[in-house]
Amino acid sequence: FAIHFPLSVCHQGFLGGKAATSNRLTAILVQSHLSVVSQPSPLTCASQSHPERSMYVQPSCRRRVHVLTVGDGDLSYSLALARCFGTEISLTASTLLSMSSLLSTYAAGKQCIAELSARGVAIEYGVDACTLAPRPKRPDVLIFNYPHLGTSGLVDEAAHARRHQVLLAHFFRAAERILGPDGVVAVTLCGAQPRNWRVEALAARSTLVLEASRAVTRESAVQVGGLAVLEPSRVEG
Repeated sequence: FAIHFPLSVCHQGFLGGKAATSNRLTAILVQSHLSVVSQPSPLTCASQSHPERSMYVQPSCRRRVHVLTVGDGDLSYSLALARCFGTEISLTASTLLSMSSLLSTYAAGKQCIAELSARGVAIEYGVDACTLAPRPKRPDVLIFNYPHLGTSGLVDEAAHARRHQVLLAHFFRAAERILGPDGVVAVTLCGAQPRNWRVEALAARSTLVLEASRAVTRESAVQVGGLAVLEPSRVEG
């Protein structure tokens, strides 16, 4: 069992005078993890006995917020967002794997790709979160869940932390280059990783500042039409 700590970071230059927009984007980030009641979407909270964990966000933006996910292995998290928010967001889902590798690695890959495509979600393969290229449509929200180099067998914890600090440093630099002017980055980490990997300091080097840090529990998962959608690598249908 892992406790997830999503860290949302926003552009330094965006702070001040635009707090309402910043809060709107942060709310969208949090919605991907926490209990939400967002009309007119048919969302229901997983824990009805804790209404204080819910939030109501009015769909006040005139344009859809563009969300880009990176490092989403089997694309199931992106599918969760698509199911949850539908046409309220413009979603681009990406994974480091090629399509063939994704299909051969993850049992749920085929289902995720099929449903995302049916929903009109753009899917990009072979996308390295550390070398994100500028794109015509700059994302408002960039989400990277559980960044990891696959070095779980590394005994030296200090070396393990240093490698992931480099990973995040490169990601933050890349994110800074492609984000829109009101852009927000959300990074989801486990346990002591935020502290051991010095996430806030690494983000600051890229003119990003920590805006919020929240713990996520299973009880605060979002449900859409009875489907639990929080599980990163699990699709229920």
